[in-house]
Amino acid sequence: MGAGKSTVARALAGRLKATWVDSDAEIERVAGASIPELFVRDGEPAFRDLEHTVVAGLIDQGLRADPAPSAPATLIIALGGGAAMHAGTRRALRPPDGATPRPLVVHLKVGLDAALARVGDDANRPMLADPDLPRIHAERMSGYDRIADLVVGTDGRTAADIADEVLRSVLDWTPSGAPEHWPGQTMVRKGIPFRDS
Repeated sequence: MGAGKSTVARALAGRLKATWVDSDAEIERVAGASIPELFVRDGEPAFRDLEHTVVAGLIDQGLRADPAPSAPATLIIALGGGAAMHAGTRRALRPPDGATPRPLVVHLKVGLDAALARVGDDANRPMLADPDLPRIHAERMSGYDRIADLVVGTDGRTAADIADEVLRSVLDWTPSGAPEHWPGQTMVRKGIPFRDS
């Protein structure tokens, strides 16, 4: 929430000549209803199950795509803030050690005050109404920290600056424990899920 994930994903996709998708928009398209409507109608657990199905499908789509040789990504996915709270989605984002290919997960980390300043009183964000928002935000930050390959702070920064840092980091990234010239280099070319705080 409020990390700038859609704006940064769009900017990064432009730099990489890659495709990007906002998972929240895709969920709304699939469900034929807005996220607030889904929360009210079905509740958060059912929403998270649907979100998992959509995100896992997007990850699979990104991993199966054949990228251009000069592009480090074929699909950039801007994830909703609570996506990593579902165990299945966490496994899709961070499969068991040694599983390849796998997505590269970039955590756009935002402080709660900065997030609230960016989103204001947005009726399309059901979690803003939760009185326990500070705890929820802390849990989300911790959850994404655990599965992220790269963590990029967003407080007080422009989307262009963040996209540039992500791009530099992605191009320099190798999985932990990989040799300097690791044979799985194409993993970087197979998808970069983004998340919102």
